[in-house]
Amino acid sequence: MFSRKNVDVHGWLLDVYVNCYCYLNQHKSECFMATKILCLSVLLLTCHFDTAVALSSGSQNPSCSLKDYFSNGAIDLSQYRGKVVYLDFWASWCAPCVESMPFMDALSREFASKGLVVLGVNLDEDKEEANVFLSKHPTKINLAKDSSGECPVEFGVETMPTSFIIDRKGIIRHVQKGFRSNEKKEIQALIEKMLSEP
Repeated sequence: MFSRKNVDVHGWLLDVYVNCYCYLNQHKSECFMATKILCLSVLLLTCHFDTAVALSSGSQNPSCSLKDYFSNGAIDLSQYRGKVVYLDFWASWCAPCVESMPFMDALSREFASKGLVVLGVNLDEDKEEANVFLSKHPTKINLAKDSSGECPVEFGVETMPTSFIIDRKGIIRHVQKGFRSNEKKEIQALIEKMLSEP
């Protein structure tokens, strides 16, 4: 089952380390925040979760049941068959998600009319934390939730964020672990190619 416990343990150890490190510095508070933010970013980029084996390109996407983020209505990924799907797993505590959210917005604006569905699946256990994130980083993409953590296990999510680009037949064509700005053009080109396919 998807769990944040590893991140919580890492955070506690990080507090101990940063406090000891900054004790020797003159500007302790500034040092503490800067060092903690830097270290947390590294941890979240490389954080691993308790999951099944990660799915790879060529795999059939699991028939995963989700809930609409706002209406709580049922969402089944099979309902998007015939469309290209950019499926992204994110959480409020994921630092790279701050950058990936605007990118997904841009993808949706440019390609939704051509058959692309961008679906962001929130994994926060506390929805209020996700609401705070969305108030700071608003988005118009389709949003779903899975606080139980079953869906990321079925997909084998290992890092945050992780995105799966799924073709019209339900086949995973690309798995993006983490988010790197220098790969945006490559992802966009792949989506354009997949949208041109029958």
